[in-house]
Amino acid sequence: MKYTLKKVLTLVLTLLIVSFLTFIAFQVVPGDSAVTQLGTNATEENIEALREAMNLNGNVLVRYGRWLSRVFTGDFGISSQYKIPVSSLILERMPVTIWLAALSFSFILVLSIPFGIMAAKKEGEGVDRIISFFTHTGMGIPPFFLGIIITLLFGFILKWFTPGSYIGPKENFGLFLGYMIYPALANAIPKAAMVLKFLRSSIIRQLQMDYVRTARSKGNLENPILYKHVLKNAFIPVLTFIGMIIADTLAGSIAIEQVFSLPGLGRLLVMAISNRDYAVVQVIVLYIAATIVVINFIVDMLYQWIDPRVRVK
Repeated sequence: MKYTLKKVLTLVLTLLIVSFLTFIAFQVVPGDSAVTQLGTNATEENIEALREAMNLNGNVLVRYGRWLSRVFTGDFGISSQYKIPVSSLILERMPVTIWLAALSFSFILVLSIPFGIMAAKKEGEGVDRIISFFTHTGMGIPPFFLGIIITLLFGFILKWFTPGSYIGPKENFGLFLGYMIYPALANAIPKAAMVLKFLRSSIIRQLQMDYVRTARSKGNLENPILYKHVLKNAFIPVLTFIGMIIADTLAGSIAIEQVFSLPGLGRLLVMAISNRDYAVVQVIVLYIAATIVVINFIVDMLYQWIDPRVRVK
């Protein structure tokens, strides 16, 4: 209980610090979003009125307090570019990013865990060498470049999908999922290669431990030893890496969304930065930070469930 309470307090404190730094960062950025919105020909009175409406005047701590109180009520302000509430804009774009993250993570698990176990079991053999070759190849290709290759191969050559023809989930959910498979693969393959390599190394390390030799000396078969004992211990260091991948994917794959023309949070962030739409940028940055912190908190909770020694310490 003490461990959990400590992690919860750390989570809340981290989010508060990140929210403050996020707010301050956009107060010192050169440029005036009010002038950007109204244009250089606007009168001083109009600019000042808009600055007041956008909470750009007054003491920075007071403005942060106002902004934070509105955030707690779900009021993130109005987008200066789209002229609609930021909350509506985020809710409209978030399903794309979440579905991309869910499909990517599914592919990561399907590709990394079975082949990681197989490579560890066949260490040094031909199967291990083949898997290691594809692993290093996958790790060496950036997701955005892999997205271009997938678009060229499956889009222009095989014509399995039409590049750029994104269809929203509300229009046709089947076609939406069919289109999302390709960016999810481009996003997942490099990450799956990293998880596979990490898992393989962790399993091989565990197979050399004394408890495995003891289990073998008692006549236990290799598969029961691997699946009942080794995998649980091998997943402890891998879990942290998987948590980082989940957080990175949920935060929005900017390059992948650009390559496949997906209207997700990553693409929205790029457009908001280029248009000095600070209300949108602040919320997305806060969402990214909150996602990373919450995922790390969940990983810490899983640690103490998988390894009771964490609770004892």
